[in-house]
Amino acid sequence: MVVLQTDSDEWHVRVYATGKYYADAVEVQLPSQWMIPTREDAHILKTLTFPSSERFVTSDGYTFGMPSASVSKAGQKTRYSVLGLWKRPTVIEVQF
Repeated sequence: MVVLQTDSDEWHVRVYATGKYYADAVEVQLPSQWMIPTREDAHILKTLTFPSSERFVTSDGYTFGMPSASVSKAGQKTRYSVLGLWKRPTVIEVQF
């Protein structure tokens, strides 16, 4: 087997919690390779197709939909879903 690494990123996204306040959301414990996305991550994630119109919270206090037109400041009294993000370089395995 040959393993090749490309110059692109591979994104894994998972919903870990729903109905959380922002203040609670940043306390969600995720597995070690996962993190709550940052505002910069959210700008990339919002271009993905996602099967609902929920808004998700970032680790630095912003919210975004997937897909959505904006990333906006989160309110402490509004509930959000919490996304876990795992980003790594794209790896291609060639079996022979």
